[in-house]
Amino acid sequence: MMFNVRISAILLTLAAWLPACAGDGGAGPGPGAGGSVAGTASGGAPSGSGGAAAGSAGAAASGGAAAGAGGTLGNSGSGGVAAGAGGATAGAAGTAAGAGGAAAGASGSGGSGGAQAGASGSAGAGGQATGTPVVDRAATLDILRRVANYEIGRFGTTTNNNWVRAVFHTGLLALYRETNEARYRDYTRSWGQANNWALGPDASRNTRFADNQTCIQSYAELYLMDPVPANDVMLNSARTVFDAMITMPRAGRVEWWWCDALFMAPPAMVSVANATGRPQYIELMHTMFWDTHAYLYDPTQHLFWRDNSFRNTSFWSRGNGWVVGGIARVLEVLPAADARRGDYETLLRQMTAKLRTVQGTDGFWRSNLLNPSAFPNPESSGTAFFCFGMAWGINHGVLDAATYLEPVTRAWTALTGAVQPEGRLGWVQAVGAQPGATTENNTNDYATGAFLLAGIEMLKLRRTP
Repeated sequence: MMFNVRISAILLTLAAWLPACAGDGGAGPGPGAGGSVAGTASGGAPSGSGGAAAGSAGAAASGGAAAGAGGTLGNSGSGGVAAGAGGATAGAAGTAAGAGGAAAGASGSGGSGGAQAGASGSAGAGGQATGTPVVDRAATLDILRRVANYEIGRFGTTTNNNWVRAVFHTGLLALYRETNEARYRDYTRSWGQANNWALGPDASRNTRFADNQTCIQSYAELYLMDPVPANDVMLNSARTVFDAMITMPRAGRVEWWWCDALFMAPPAMVSVANATGRPQYIELMHTMFWDTHAYLYDPTQHLFWRDNSFRNTSFWSRGNGWVVGGIARVLEVLPAADARRGDYETLLRQMTAKLRTVQGTDGFWRSNLLNPSAFPNPESSGTAFFCFGMAWGINHGVLDAATYLEPVTRAWTALTGAVQPEGRLGWVQAVGAQPGATTENNTNDYATGAFLLAGIEMLKLRRTP
């Protein structure tokens, strides 16, 4: 069965090629495990005051257009647009990109790789080259819907808003933005309402615990789709905890002492800053993020230790996947003029340059990045996050398409081959804190969320003539 599914996945990707030529959370040791917590937070440059991505009054459209404050959505058509404060206009082919030299494709361009938004507008999601799609749109949307629908059915009536489930909802909202199918947005909205827009329940409900803030990413995204006073309730818990963190700040190595935290909390802080006009959340996020980077990043290998207890032992695929995915999620919403934007882009380039050298020939990354034979089976969750981060980087002009299109396409082919006919994504390592084994039937919510994020970015990729 695995062989047949893998062949189908390869054919799915080739269908688009041929015309052109184709522990997670905070489990485990706490801060300072294996060493002392030292130093103070570093970095922390003030954020830019304007041009927030997914701006405070922006609303996403299925074609990639976003409206600015007081504006209306234009005709998105086949191209992307970036809206300023006065509204949006449609683009037939998108705006010109920066690094990478490409024009925007189907979802607009943003950040340093594309057009910048106005004071209350939003930066679009594209920035890739015009040309032939890398994947077949209909087939890719079919597999994304199958995975999403399978997960929704698997959850049944449960509405847990811990980090495991919250990551799935980040991907589900990406699918909504691409398809404009309200059932996906409404499912996430119902999930938030069922939880009274409260933070997650992990670690004795410590609201400062990054895992518990993962759900805020989706709360804030829903609010930004419809930023009316009646929806302020969506952000009440987020404002309370982020205000407390501003009042009593802690170093990143203390608060975000494990690398997974760099996916869970930073994008939430930026999105709420955009929604509430509180740039101090972004300033604190920078300070904490770069202190955790100083604490856990190996500048020789260009990879992160999961936490201090793993220093000089192993580099975990999903742990680094959390960071790569977190960087892309931060850049997606970080104001285009933010002074530290370039630092995140540089870190994404450094990590992906290393990662492309340790990818398996079958497209997967193994659970132990530098010792793949330790757990030789495929591993989908880390692979999905790397695929998402690389594809996002190409689409936004941060990564060179000529270098990364081949590895990201191999990764996507591998991932689609791990999807069983009913929509179950296999080869997912269980919740953990270090490299471990997988099986063909292992699945989990966070991996499907990453898969959906990756698939939406793959849809935007174009192969130049």
